Amino acid sequence: MASTTISSTIHPDYGFHRSFLTKISSSKWDEYADCHLYLYYKLPVLAFVDPYELANYRDSFTFHHHGNSNLELPVVAMDSEGSSLMLNVTHSGVDLEVQVPFHLRYGEPALDGFVSAEVPMPDALFSCPPSEAPMVPSVWPTEFSFVLDGTRIVPIPPEPTAAASGRVTVPVGNPQDLPLVEAGTALTVILSFCYLAYIFYTTGCRLYGPYSKSKSE
Repeated sequence: MASTTISSTIHPDYGFHRSFLTKISSSKWDEYADCHLYLYYKLPVLAFVDPYELANYRDSFTFHHHGNSNLELPVVAMDSEGSSLMLNVTHSGVDLEVQVPFHLRYGEPALDGFVSAEVPMPDALFSCPPSEAPMVPSVWPTEFSFVLDGTRIVPIPPEPTAAASGRVTVPVGNPQDLPLVEAGTALTVILSFCYLAYIFYTTGCRLYGPYSKSKSE
């Protein structure tokens, strides 16, 4: 059994606002006292993190973010590569839990009214000062290579029963409803225009009609 392990879950099981909850356990924290603890998250296009929100967790970790961080764009307007996140987690020699909030975008319309995506659980490693010990080849994406260059990397294996990913599902529009939505939108615009035209007309009558003229005389 590995002396240091990681396990993660996604909570809650519904909605557009979720969180990773990651538990890291070790019986040899003292061996990594001089090492940095990193968590790497790869997010599909349906999911994203808010860098401004993560800044509120500065007591627990610092981070590097790669990819589009626009909070409002739907999936259809995003790069299909998604985004990624690297945390430098504060550790003090005891087992710990790390919570990272993330959110889900509005997906493309689907006939069943839902879209789903597999969200990988985070990978973990210690980045330690160079030594005579063999360097473990880095398999981490190049967008964060500047963080790990020149260090000795010690990957942290997941617990044997830990899930490798979590499936998230969110509601979306049904394309069969599009004609009804378009008709309703057009009707709303026309009625709004008619109402404004009526308001302008009645206001003009009050300001410039016979009554206002006789009153001014």
